[in-house]
Amino acid sequence: MKVAIIIARGGSKRIPRKNIKTFAGRPIILYPIWAALKAPIFDEVFVSTDDHEIANIEMGAGAMVPFMRPASLADDHATTLQVMGHAVRYLLQHGAPLEAACCIYPCTPFVEPSDFQPAFEAMMTKAAAYAFPVIPAQPGVEPVLQMDENDFIRNAQSDSNGRQWNDPGQWYWGTVVAWQQQLHIFAGRAIGIPTDRNRAIDINTQEDWNLAEAFYAKWESPP
Repeated sequence: MKVAIIIARGGSKRIPRKNIKTFAGRPIILYPIWAALKAPIFDEVFVSTDDHEIANIEMGAGAMVPFMRPASLADDHATTLQVMGHAVRYLLQHGAPLEAACCIYPCTPFVEPSDFQPAFEAMMTKAAAYAFPVIPAQPGVEPVLQMDENDFIRNAQSDSNGRQWNDPGQWYWGTVVAWQQQLHIFAGRAIGIPTDRNRAIDINTQEDWNLAEAFYAKWESPP
């Protein structure tokens, strides 16, 4: 069983209620949910949230919310690995025959259903723990990553040569074992999937939000 898990807490600092803020006419969280629901690779689409309004929006779109995330995993200090570890353990304990799970962030309006199958196949073929998209490194953007000849990616060393990459923070395929053990994603166990930088806008400020909406309007209605 291969599942998508959208992780969306209620709190946010720089953009209040960011995960359900209206983006191009709809709550932004609907875009990754729709992409996951349309992707044939996923048997189910789940959501991990601590917020009942978010849960209601997601269930209305067709996602499943089998549990509410505990408050201890919904603050600024909770990591993606901790949140996904909790979700995967819950599903396993309740009888889900998981093979792999894809963590998807909520503010990712440019993800597409076709993104997920090739990354899953690359992860399995190369016996990796994770697979996630990467974009060419931009000055001053962390973390800076390097990829080896087999597409495995890790934190770049200060004296690293060759092409470097950034993590756009969109989604992460992981095996059940990787999520359960909370293996570090940037420690050379993950496959990097090069992706279009234009579809990887990191939305953290209102300026980012405005830029993403403007690009989305052009992306949806090309000349």
